[in-house]
Amino acid sequence: METRVKSVFSTFSASKVVVPGLVLVNLAITMPLAFVLNIWIDEAFSLHTSGGGIGYAVRQALHFEQQPPLYFVLLNLWRGISYSPFFARLFSVLCVALTIYVVSRLSKRVLSDIHPGWVTAAAALNPFTIWAAVEIRMYAFVLLLTTMLMLFFHDGYLADNSKRRSRWFYVACAVAGLYAHYYLGFLLAAHACVLLVLKRWRRFFNYSLDMAIVGLCFAPLVPSVVQQLHSVNMYENRASTTLSEGARIVYWDLIKYILPTGDIGWLTTARKWIMRVSIIWMVIFIARHLRTVARPTYLAVWTTLAVIFAFFLAVSGSVGEEFLRIRHVAVMFVPALLTAFSLISITKRREILIVASLVMLIFSTATLYATYKPMAKYGDEARVASYIVGAEKPGEPVIIFRAEFVLPFALYYKGKNPVVPIPAYPNLDNYDLRSQVLISEAQLNSIVSPVLSHAKRFWLITRHTDTFRGVNFHPEILEKYVNKYYTQVERKVFYKSEVRLFEEKRMLSRSEKRTQ
Repeated sequence: METRVKSVFSTFSASKVVVPGLVLVNLAITMPLAFVLNIWIDEAFSLHTSGGGIGYAVRQALHFEQQPPLYFVLLNLWRGISYSPFFARLFSVLCVALTIYVVSRLSKRVLSDIHPGWVTAAAALNPFTIWAAVEIRMYAFVLLLTTMLMLFFHDGYLADNSKRRSRWFYVACAVAGLYAHYYLGFLLAAHACVLLVLKRWRRFFNYSLDMAIVGLCFAPLVPSVVQQLHSVNMYENRASTTLSEGARIVYWDLIKYILPTGDIGWLTTARKWIMRVSIIWMVIFIARHLRTVARPTYLAVWTTLAVIFAFFLAVSGSVGEEFLRIRHVAVMFVPALLTAFSLISITKRREILIVASLVMLIFSTATLYATYKPMAKYGDEARVASYIVGAEKPGEPVIIFRAEFVLPFALYYKGKNPVVPIPAYPNLDNYDLRSQVLISEAQLNSIVSPVLSHAKRFWLITRHTDTFRGVNFHPEILEKYVNKYYTQVERKVFYKSEVRLFEEKRMLSRSEKRTQ
């Protein structure tokens, strides 16, 4: 039967260009998107954090970003070559391209029955990897580190002819991982559990010694971790997450890696039924063929994913849903992908592999189309700025609520009027959402009166004004104020953003009033 499975891919595997070709396909998608898409708020933060010296990048990462500093230091060095936002994104683009290549090497070791081209294709065309590639954030780097850790773990601790050199590479990647994304620590713990499950006692001892080195290297960052945990929990009204809610959130994050839907109704419905049928069928199949399907490499992948899932479940009550979004749990992506293909592989049915791969491709393609159809990221700042510049006149200030969104807008706005974030310019030393809350009409009036005293018209940009992380920004205060003293003249909706032009009510002519 194994020969039959391999014969399915004889033509596919004969080609030496499959994996490089898939890397190029990924680059053909991500490079244009990286050039065209606007910078959004999180990316604006990354540009600011990496915009000074290395010391500044470290301080901002620890105190403002509430993240470990390695990615921002590397981004700072990378931007020393070119300061453009596109070049900053290029770092992530290349990280994802390398990830796809390493995935092909890893799948060749773990999934010997399946040509690596199948897994590589699923990674190269996955909406999550493409999203990570066009983000000026650490997630593409996290994907690369995750994949390298899994590769070196196999070569250094699992393989029959394990290599000491791979162990040292693993240690180096582990230290880098903890200095780049704390959740990569879950992967390190999962690998320890893998060795215990497989009863590799001697190698578990060696792994423990290696992790002691990693722990010593990470020790200087421990005080910062404590401070950051305090900052995460400072929002007293943040919605808490029960154990069952946490399990549901993390489970669907995991499923979205395999079958993304992009909030497309029919795909979401189809995914629910596909998962129900697949889980029931797989449980029955594995129960009947456990001894024949439980290869060490498969058990390693399954244990890795299960332990990481358990860790995210354990911390869900502390960090809440806002810190368990699909990007935050990126360390699960590669284990989830390998788990999916390992479950397909154990069936030893070429029809199942082909159909499953086609289904993944359909879901990924539809999601990519839905996601990038607007050709804009959250806020659509480039088009917003272009619209205002083309329509504004002197003496028409631009007011932005919430305040932090002034950062990406300022990258594109080259107009003639002052830009006023309310209630104040964001604090870029310590991130605190509560500083963006409107308190009262009197407070708002004291902020805008100096700007509007000689202006009869102004532009208002609003976005993401709903309660976030338990913080109510009170947008109703702003809406009541502008409706009380001003009349809306123009309104245009962009992707996740709204632009309105207001004019003082007493300045409207009779004819204008009749048209309102």
